[in-house]
Amino acid sequence: MSAALAYHAGVAISHWRPALSVYTPAVQVPVRFRAEVLGQLLIQSFQQPWLALMILGLAVGLLVYPRVLLWGWALLTSLGFGLVLSEYWAKLLLAASPTPFDRADPLFGQDIGFYVFRLPALELLSYWAMGLTLLGLLSVVLVYLLAGDSLSEGKFLGWSLPQLRHLCGLGGVLMLAIALAHWLNRYGLLYSTSGVAYGAGFTNVHVRLPIHSILAVAALVLGVILLWQAIASQRWRAVPAVSAAPLRGAASLPNRGFVSRTAATPGLPPFASQSRGRVPSASADSALSLRGWRSREERIAEYAQWSGAAVDLPLRSGLGAEETVALLPRRVPPLFWGPMLHLAVAAIATTLIPFVVQSFVVQPNELALETPYIQRTIALTRDAFNLQVIQDDIFDPQTDLTREDLQANNLTIDNIRLWDSRPLLETNRQLQRIRPYYEFPDADLDRYQLPTTQGTIGLRQVLIAARELDYSGVPADAQTWVNQHLIYTHGYGFTVSPVNTADEGGLPSYFVEGVEQVVSDPRIPALLPTDNPRIYFGELTNNFVLTRTRALELDYPSGGENVYNTYSGSGGIPIGSYWRRLLFARHLNDWRMLFSDQLTGESQLLYRRNIVKRVQAIAPFLRFDRDPYPVAVELDEKISNTDSPPSSLYWVIDAYTTSDRYPYSDPRNNDFNYIRNSVKIVVDAYNGSVTFYIADPSDPIIQSWSRLLPQMFRPFDSMPPALRNHIRYPQDYYQVQSNQLMTYHMTDPQIFYNREDEWREPNEIYANESQIVAPYYLITKLPIADAEEFVLLRLFTPSQRTNLIGWLAARSDGENYGKVLLYRFPKQRLIFGPEQIEARINQDPLISQQISLWNRQGSRAIQGNLLVIPVEDSLLYVEPLYLQADQNRLPTLTRVIVAYGNRIVMAETLQQALDAIFAEAPVDGTPADGTVDANPEAPPNGTIVRPLPETGVEGALP
Repeated sequence: MSAALAYHAGVAISHWRPALSVYTPAVQVPVRFRAEVLGQLLIQSFQQPWLALMILGLAVGLLVYPRVLLWGWALLTSLGFGLVLSEYWAKLLLAASPTPFDRADPLFGQDIGFYVFRLPALELLSYWAMGLTLLGLLSVVLVYLLAGDSLSEGKFLGWSLPQLRHLCGLGGVLMLAIALAHWLNRYGLLYSTSGVAYGAGFTNVHVRLPIHSILAVAALVLGVILLWQAIASQRWRAVPAVSAAPLRGAASLPNRGFVSRTAATPGLPPFASQSRGRVPSASADSALSLRGWRSREERIAEYAQWSGAAVDLPLRSGLGAEETVALLPRRVPPLFWGPMLHLAVAAIATTLIPFVVQSFVVQPNELALETPYIQRTIALTRDAFNLQVIQDDIFDPQTDLTREDLQANNLTIDNIRLWDSRPLLETNRQLQRIRPYYEFPDADLDRYQLPTTQGTIGLRQVLIAARELDYSGVPADAQTWVNQHLIYTHGYGFTVSPVNTADEGGLPSYFVEGVEQVVSDPRIPALLPTDNPRIYFGELTNNFVLTRTRALELDYPSGGENVYNTYSGSGGIPIGSYWRRLLFARHLNDWRMLFSDQLTGESQLLYRRNIVKRVQAIAPFLRFDRDPYPVAVELDEKISNTDSPPSSLYWVIDAYTTSDRYPYSDPRNNDFNYIRNSVKIVVDAYNGSVTFYIADPSDPIIQSWSRLLPQMFRPFDSMPPALRNHIRYPQDYYQVQSNQLMTYHMTDPQIFYNREDEWREPNEIYANESQIVAPYYLITKLPIADAEEFVLLRLFTPSQRTNLIGWLAARSDGENYGKVLLYRFPKQRLIFGPEQIEARINQDPLISQQISLWNRQGSRAIQGNLLVIPVEDSLLYVEPLYLQADQNRLPTLTRVIVAYGNRIVMAETLQQALDAIFAEAPVDGTPADGTVDANPEAPPNGTIVRPLPETGVEGALP
């Protein structure tokens, strides 16, 4: 019993979190207490002495102070089970409003919606039923055994008939709970990890499934029999006194009944007499027995009747009371052996038999026997992670790219990313922060219609970074309550940089820069609004602020002075009255707002301003992307019903619906095995309004939530077009899908079983360190498309090699949003991967010599992200090279390295590198006068052009 108490206490503690109002989508239904759990507890007790001491202490405490500990544990257990239940409010709501998936699992034929919506609720019910009935039965048995000091004196008279009825009732309920557990364990086989593939394999289907079915039926039958014995058999009746004479020696016998010493408890057997050591007379016995009380002789007779044992009454001649009690049979009634036998059979049948079958039947013939189940795992995993909609095609790179092809794809070339987010953020933090209390938490890739290098308006890929207020940057002497909550209230502005250009000196160029939002072209304000860039709600806004107070808010610094402003948005809560201030002072645990004379009747409170925490509080049943990104747009229509001034900056957050109950779907390293990017969230950076748009209406989970919360979600088509133009395929979702695709692109069971075509993500050199090539956004024209578009791309290599094997592209624009394409390279050709190109760069004598020279001159050369750019039917490899001084961490773009065909080039600009790559002059030729114009077909001055060694493989480098 102490082990069961310790286990359930541990479960309750594991579900305790300070923020109980925040739901965790990955919360798991606790494992029911069973033999395997008991074994694990025993193993852990040897590894963790404190656990063994706790279990031992509980056992001793229950023997010494049973009533105190049982009352205490009853209270704590109730709280613990309630705490566990409170964690599953979202699952219970979904169970009450399920949506069919219109696809059945291949084993039981149930709609998948049953497993996603109903099964978690049934498992929670099973955990409750098993835990409560087990603890209740053990507690009652312990109390019966300890009553009247029976065990301490080494003499236990036996169970009385009412006690046996009580135990039969509890045992019957426990067996029904065990039957439910075994029945649900059948469905749990769909998530088994014991076979060669995820889900129910041969052993699970042909061995464990029948075993659990038989055990469930057997437990059900035993439970019904026990309940029948408790309710319908041996009904309560008055038992006549056995003897009118007092029992000899009875005065010295201890009372062994279990009851209160003051009054009988309804439904439980009371004391054999009202006072210890006294046996009532015959008349008293009859009266007491009619009220449900029993004398010692009557209980002996009842036990004999129950157990079928013969007991001589009245007392045998020549024997005293103690000797007569000693002759009472101690055996357990035969009916109680059924549950014990069931538990023993279950422990053996669910472990030993499957082990034998798996070891001696399945493993010698694994591929033949497991093939049907491998097919199920592949099909349902691809469906659960939405891989089945990926279009598959062959991409055969060629080496016939020309200058004319580059000109025809100038939009792709002009948007090749040379600035990574990390060096740009370093530059922004030194040149664009303006004041130490401003910070750029991130720089995000997006696309806007902006002026091009040709002077026209076209699609430009940019890095946009919001300038937020970081109060920790305020000087320590100025960090007062007034400054924190009334003065420094918001960030201001953002920077927008093209990804492919640099100013003189290698610093990034800007479309929008400075705290006063200076633009580089007068046409930009009409394309990218900057009139209200105040950021009251962002990624760094973690504290509450009070607005419309007597203190003016710092807007932004201008020259040697500061510009001040008063918030006029709709994101605040009025706290003009004293009672409202008292309420929020208690809620925020900050009593100073009650005594501040800066507040007025118009004052407002802005809190929960961190955009991620804000949306989590509104929709805790969703998962959220790790990278919210800002969008600067001017909306023709408001998305919130407010009269506040329009904002020019919004945050877009991707949200996901997930489940860990999709049959046969392999989660791999995730805590879920089903995911959809079902929701797009827009947060107004000025007003704090939050709008939820359903991006995937086919998802059954979001359909259920939209029925439960009908006013919360809007259709995706209702999103303003200006915002919809900046929706992008989410990187977190894409990463999960591509990770699954590295294994589950293999749809042939035999190839999957042998793992002969498994993929991995390639590595690259960044800042002299190896790292995984992360998915990256770019503007390019896909082989099936007619124009350039914004796509998310990831590369794949074979698991044990470094050459490219394929690439995955996710589309983000217009009607093509959400479409994903997989391009495989021909296996008979060797296509260089990023690791091989990095090796060529670092092994090139001229390039490596130049990099080493920079590293010895008080600076450090940083190799940026190596990008593989598809252009027509070819691949370009582009890597920027930054130079950063040791004393001043201000990275500058100093060179661009390009590889194509059998040539590798390092030049000052991308255009010079491309000109050198596609020059018709000899690769080591240079203009006679050192200028590019002297020979347009020759490499520019200062350009390093090296041929790549031939690999001996046809089409070695595309």
